[in-house]
Amino acid sequence: MIANFLCWHTFYNITRNIKSKIEMAKCSVHGEHPKVTFTQQGFTISYCCEKFRKNTIAK
Repeated sequence: MIANFLCWHTFYNITRNIKSKIEMAKCSVHGEHPKVTFTQQGFTISYCCEKFRKNTIAK
């Protein structure tokens, strides 16, 4: 039971770290940040515009 908690806690910390790093980016045109949403299938990232999406992915 403790091992399951530690495994879940580690996974949670990793996903929060990834989410924080992605959401630090800021669109130079609109001043918005991407939104990261986690689902059971993985995650999605929403951007305010296509230019911002392409620039962020290129990094």
